[in-house]
Amino acid sequence: MKYLTLAIIIIISQLSGCKTMGGIMVSNQSTHSSNSKHMPSVHERRTTVELHEYYYYPNSAIYFEPSRNIYFYLSGTKWLVSASLPNHYKLDRHRISLKMKSDKPYSHYYSHKKKYPKKHKSKPRKRHKSYGH
Repeated sequence: MKYLTLAIIIIISQLSGCKTMGGIMVSNQSTHSSNSKHMPSVHERRTTVELHEYYYYPNSAIYFEPSRNIYFYLSGTKWLVSASLPNHYKLDRHRISLKMKSDKPYSHYYSHKKKYPKKHKSKPRKRHKSYGH
């Protein structure tokens, strides 16, 4: 009797356009009506883009990311990332606040260098407090 009931369920589900998957019945037919909420497709979903905030110091070509407390600085021809700056790097009061999609602010260095030129020397700025400098 169990086999007959199971066979009837399978036949009915095949005729009605439903599939059984692991004991769960899944319909091939759309249940979308004008009153139901539309579930956005993968292409319609918007992804949230995280913006990173940086301080750019044009006089010394240094970026600082306060949320992660890290510096990005040019050493020769390479950009380095560090929790502290070497002693020979000095931060002054002239800084630019930037918000970018990139987690590598130096990838826009040449446009920043052009847009935010160096200023006359000013008093040195204290290093960020989180490092005890």
